[in-house]
Amino acid sequence: TRSQATNRRIARRMLLEKLDQIQNPGLTKADLVRAKKKERERQKAKKQKKKKRQQAEERESRSDVEEED
Repeated sequence: TRSQATNRRIARRMLLEKLDQIQNPGLTKADLVRAKKKERERQKAKKQKKKKRQQAEERESRSDVEEED
């Protein structure tokens, strides 16, 4: 069980987050964290795509060299 003081502290924090969301849509801490995470995922996908493309090009160039022999 939590104390009344702890419950009040948690309630105040939740209320501040809600007010922040209403007053600053798109600029709240949660929104910024979510945006940062999404950007990291986008960068990771971009990096994976580039690596895959490079590997495919290497395989293709190897097969071209083998065909010439």
